[in-house]
Amino acid sequence: PYRMFGTEALSRAVAEAFAQRHACLMANHGLVAGGTSVAHAMKVAVEIEALSGIYLQALQAGDPVLLSKAEMAEVIERFKT
Repeated sequence: PYRMFGTEALSRAVAEAFAQRHACLMANHGLVAGGTSVAHAMKVAVEIEALSGIYLQALQAGDPVLLSKAEMAEVIERFKT
């Protein structure tokens, strides 16, 4: 959800998101990415930007089919190998 820039609420929301991932999209603000190094954070940011572009293109063709949580878990497991 949207949080005003420069507020403790926005900081808490970003910190909460980063507890489980390396990036988050802040509503009406944009992307925040992190990682184990500056290079890793940059890789994460570039990947999110690329995937965001693909999603925007998919939206132009209609409603994209979103994967279920179970399907996403399977995809994530395959990326680990």
